[in-house]
Order: sequence, then C-alpha cells, then structure tokens
Amino acid sequence: MKIELNIGHLVERTKERYSILKDDKIIEEHFLNLKNLLIDSTPSDWRFTVDPTAKFLIFDFWFQHTSLPTNFYIIILGRTYRDIGKDLLQKIRNKTFKNLNECQEEYLKIISNPNAEIIHELKTVYKKGEDISEVKKLNYSIYESVYKEILPLHIIPLNAKRIASRPNAIIDKDGRVWVRQGEYVSLNQDNKSEYLLFERLTKDGVDKSVLRFYEFKENGSFILHKESKRNSLETPAFSNNASKGDFSENFRTQSYWQLPTYIDAYFTDLKYKFDRLSEKKGDEGGPISPDDAFVYINLWLIKESCWKKLKEKEKNSYL
Repeated sequence: MKIELNIGHLVERTKERYSILKDDKIIEEHFLNLKNLLIDSTPSDWRFTVDPTAKFLIFDFWFQHTSLPTNFYIIILGRTYRDIGKDLLQKIRNKTFKNLNECQEEYLKIISNPNAEIIHELKTVYKKGEDISEVKKLNYSIYESVYKEILPLHIIPLNAKRIASRPNAIIDKDGRVWVRQGEYVSLNQDNKSEYLLFERLTKDGVDKSVLRFYEFKENGSFILHKESKRNSLETPAFSNNASKGDFSENFRTQSYWQLPTYIDAYFTDLKYKFDRLSEKKGDEGGPISPDDAFVYINLWLIKESCWKKLKEKEKNSYL
C-alpha cells in the first residue's frame, strides 16, 4: 500500500478554498505529516470505500494551527486504485500495439491480476459542501445503467449471480446469528469456491472475538471451512496471510476486485474531460490533446469488447 499526493497542487487548492490558511510551508508540512499518518494507520489491503468509483472523502480536523476556529477541518478527495495497467496505457499512447485484440487480452489479464499493489491517491482539496459527482451520478442512474447496459467506467470481473446468492446472515445449529463481514474471491478458473467471513451478531453489536470462514461452492454447497479466535481485537480479519483462512493467495477480498486499475482510473479522467466538453463547459475538465483523444477512443473500444465478453460468459454460466 502506498499514499501518493501532489504537494504543490494540494497546497494551492487548500489556500484557494480555505483562505484562512495562507502559509505554504505549514500546509506542505501538514500534508507530509498526513501522508505518514495514513501509512502508519492503514492496513496494506485497506479500502476507504466499496463504491465502484473508488473515490473517498477525508474530513481532516488535524490541522495544527492556533489561529484556526474550533472544529475547523478541510475536505480531501482521494481515490484508490490497483497499481497496474501503466504499460498497456503507454503502449496505446505510443501506438506500439499490433491490434485491439492484443490490447484486449492484456487488459483482461490486468483486471484479473490479484497481486497489484493498492495506491491511495490524495487528489485534491474540496471546499465545504462539495461532493463526489461520480458517486452521486452513479446512485442516480444505477438502474438506468443496468437496463440500458451503459459501459461502466471500469470493469469489475465478478459474477453477479454469485454475489446475489450469498447469505447475509446465518443462524447456526445452536441458535446463534452470524453476519457476513467480507468475502474472498478468486478469478482462477479452477476455483469453484469462494470464502465468506462471518462474525457473531449480538444485541450489543458484532462480536469480533471469533471469525468463521464458510466455503460457498458454485453448486450451492455451503459448509464451515474454519473457525478461529482472535487473540485481541487488534488482530486483522482482512489480511493477505494464513490468518484469513488457509486458502490460496489467489483469493482476494471482493472490494479488491472492485478497485479500478491505473488504466481504468486514467480512462475515468479522460471521460470526465470529454463529458465536460459535451456539456459545453469548455475545457473545464482540462485540455484534450490529439493523443488524449486517441487513447480515450481506443481504451473505450478495448473496454467495451472485454465487457461484452465477460457479460456473455456470465450469461452462459447461468444456463
């Protein structure tokens, strides 16, 4: 896991949107300290959101400055992505690919890779009252997108039927209730199972002292795989080691597979620029060069073809 940020941009946006903050050095030092804090506090496999846009907001009350009002905070926009896809993007930009089929195959490998490092990027600073427009639009149009089959910003290579069939709670033979707290999924064709993490639900909330992993097979079989006790509440449930349940490292959390890759995040930025132009808002999203147009069109074609292939594959799996 890494934290990435453009200090110069963050400093300028902070001064622009929070006029009470004027000292470049103080603001810069704050963001460097914030980066270290996030590194020291964030698990290697962590996501700040499960939203498909992978964008998140941080309300930052941590500014150490005597002249600031009580409860002063700034809003930081971040984005998480899997650090993979830069080579394909460069190949497209340099026009060194043979044909789109070659790119499609490479892209499918990229989105199915379970070993990419997670990057949390602090992108910019928002003023009070701003929201993540992509998240808002997604919530407004989610059903329209499903029925009209609009190409998603990034492709999530998961089986919707499996997702919809998972239990959210279990009542065991002793009359205890367990609730699903996570999922581990592999895209390896030989794996017909996924592993679901459950913790006991009590009146006081979720009891995190005991973890249960259930194996959920493609044929509908559902059995207890492993039960283990935490030594303390500090023991992580979501970590890429043997403590998660004795299954292979090809299994990653569902939210891992939902993260965009670098090439998806780049495509999203390009789409934003083109959308602003189509809305007749000039180059508000940034200038569009001939190279940007070439990359955007070819990425669209590659993603559209891959998306259709995955949809057809999923459709056939229901038959």
